[in-house]
Amino acid sequence: FFFKQKTAYEIIAGDWSSDVCSSDLFPSHDSFLVYAQEARFEWGYQQFAEKKEDSALIEMVVARGEVDYLVPITIGGAYYDVNLWVESLGNSSFVMAYQVEKDGIVFAKIKTVQVMIDLASRKSRPINEVERVFLNKYLDK
Repeated sequence: FFFKQKTAYEIIAGDWSSDVCSSDLFPSHDSFLVYAQEARFEWGYQQFAEKKEDSALIEMVVARGEVDYLVPITIGGAYYDVNLWVESLGNSSFVMAYQVEKDGIVFAKIKTVQVMIDLASRKSRPINEVERVFLNKYLDK
């Protein structure tokens, strides 16, 4: 999979990318959540952690994931775009939205809810100011 970030308004092809190729002949339904996870991790790492921010956006758990399968992927081993953006921000959680697409065809729409946690106590914690500023850059307003 080849994925690009999506801002609230457009796909920015040149900002960052990473190659992740599925070796499956035909990706299974649960593969889409893995694709979202990989895109979210690369986005969080390359856009946030590499800049030595106060958090790596890894101090979180995925509390919910949902996938709307729109068109089956019938060609395995091909590259698809996974576009992502922040849909909403709460006190200790945020919602991310994703689209898996290729050549103008949207194969799936995905949403995940991430809850920030304190690693020591393993309990939810508020999104800190540095994280909030970063997440707001990708908020679909």
